[in-house]
Amino acid sequence: MSKKSIEDLPEMVQSLSEQLSYIKGCVDNINSVQIRNEEPITTAELCKRLKITVQTATAWRKADKIPYMRLDNTIRYDWGAVVEALEVNQKKGML
Repeated sequence: MSKKSIEDLPEMVQSLSEQLSYIKGCVDNINSVQIRNEEPITTAELCKRLKITVQTATAWRKADKIPYMRLDNTIRYDWGAVVEALEVNQKKGML
């Protein structure tokens, strides 16, 4: 590398960091839109997606860590709302 390239390295790293943050934001927005267009899912599907047991899903539901809806005698989950709740709880250190 030339001396000029080495001197420019901090600025190039900062620029790259900003570009990566922008790309991450775009991907997050796309994922959010894809998540929100889904039908409510069952407990079994929730467990499969999160790789958790039914007991864990039930405990999280009873502890209000994840949102759910009761349709007749069945429990269903809005996948996007669950993902958001888990992210918030993880940031708070509640998981």
